[in-house]
Amino acid sequence: MNIARMTATAAALALAPAMAHAQEAAPQTPAAPTAGTTAPALTTGATVYGSDGNPIGTIESATSSVVTLDTGKNQIPLPTQIFANGDKGPTLNITKAQLEAKVAEQMAQINEQRDKALVKGAAVKTADQQPLGTIESVENDNVVVQRPQGPVTLPKEYFAVDARGTLMVRATAAQIEQAIGEQAASKTN
Repeated sequence: MNIARMTATAAALALAPAMAHAQEAAPQTPAAPTAGTTAPALTTGATVYGSDGNPIGTIESATSSVVTLDTGKNQIPLPTQIFANGDKGPTLNITKAQLEAKVAEQMAQINEQRDKALVKGAAVKTADQQPLGTIESVENDNVVVQRPQGPVTLPKEYFAVDARGTLMVRATAAQIEQAIGEQAASKTN
């Protein structure tokens, strides 16, 4: 896994819980379709409209429980039950501007919590709950983690604080080792 892909994965993982929480907090979110109404067609490529009738974004992917909505600015995982059928297609009871504002607000809160936890000596775990090491330093947008095998520098955006308050990097131990190996191999070529 290359660093760019790790960044994309980290961003997606960061947004998932934030967006689920943001959408739960969204005002006037529609309830699940009731008897007598049809569930909206939540298919890849479908345009989703807001409560103002304007497009919010396009469905990037959909499962039976989660739709990933691409607004052009964010890729937001949302629970399927908050979508309703509108005149033009799938609809959310929120405007694009309101949804993007909620994303920005949630991300600011998540980043603030992360930044408070990024202190020298703090223990870091991987996404698969393996100990990675301890924070050696935070230099601008980079975090140096001291591991038994030696230090590794990761972008600040890879880090999060989980629901238990544990500082973690949003990649598994295997993904980190693979990225380090690929980086070392590219330097020797």
